[in-house]
Amino acid sequence: MSRRFSTTSANSGRVRAAILISVEDIEDDEAKQAEIAFMDAFTERVRTGGIEAAWAPVLPELAPVIGALVRDAIPRASPRSRSPPWSSPA
Repeated sequence: MSRRFSTTSANSGRVRAAILISVEDIEDDEAKQAEIAFMDAFTERVRTGGIEAAWAPVLPELAPVIGALVRDAIPRASPRSRSPPWSSPA
């Protein structure tokens, strides 16, 4: 348990809500294939319609706080951006 969560739970009388930003799920083959198909479709939408078109069907499904972060970042996205060097195989 993280220190922040244990502090929050120890002081639950002071906390009215919590936001979980990233919760990992247990992967299975079917879910992995669905994730790959999702990312392939997202990539194709970026290629054919741009970053806003790629995010359009995804944004309504996101938690409001995450959707707001994405909407805020889209205008700053650069079509010239690329994967960071640490993500490429050596």
